[in-house]
Amino acid sequence: MNQKSIKNIALFTGIAYALVFAISIIGNGMFLEKVLEKGNWLLTYQNILEYPLFFRIGISSWFLVIICDVIAAWGIYLLFRSTNKELALLTAWMRIIFAAIYAIGFLQLFELSILIHDNHFIDSFTQNQLVTQTMLSMKNYESYVNLSFMFFGIHIGLLSHLILRSKLISKLIGYALMIACIGYLINSFGSFLSKDFANNQFFFVGLVAIPAIISELSLTIFLIVKHKKINQQLEISKA
Repeated sequence: MNQKSIKNIALFTGIAYALVFAISIIGNGMFLEKVLEKGNWLLTYQNILEYPLFFRIGISSWFLVIICDVIAAWGIYLLFRSTNKELALLTAWMRIIFAAIYAIGFLQLFELSILIHDNHFIDSFTQNQLVTQTMLSMKNYESYVNLSFMFFGIHIGLLSHLILRSKLISKLIGYALMIACIGYLINSFGSFLSKDFANNQFFFVGLVAIPAIISELSLTIFLIVKHKKINQQLEISKA
């Protein structure tokens, strides 16, 4: 692998991370959040019926995020394979598995959109039945998302270990990612074990959102801004 390609991998991986942030914020904040009302299945059903374009744009944006996740996984493997090839490969696979399960979760919402807007289904089901189906689809979606973040938490933990073993990225980011990993795993297992925990936004923000944003955004910025430094460290390690 030549010097230019190594430098570009760090940069492209950082860009993939940045796109994950940007597209997810736009897709969730501008579209999905205007439609989905957690716990209020009737209102969610009515919103999907009234704002079909918002709903489908929101879902489509997350599939773009999933593609960027796969690209990021590939980049992480290429960057850290000189540190530990097997561990780097496992780290990449954990993110790919996360992306696959996450995609299945969003397919639940896509199928719900088809169900609600297809005239054949509307004529065959009562509104109460469609609201019930909305509830079931949303609960399935949430279960898949919680399951996917178990694998993402493992990915983050392995990535933090790779960062701490290498000299490519600041060790502070590695420690921050480890904290985020613990938060992801606690939140995922807690959501399966306790309904009250799953519905507690305070725990989610404190355990997952804040550590994840700080650590992953720091990694994103570092990859983009310091890609030349990463290239130099890789060249030194090869010498």
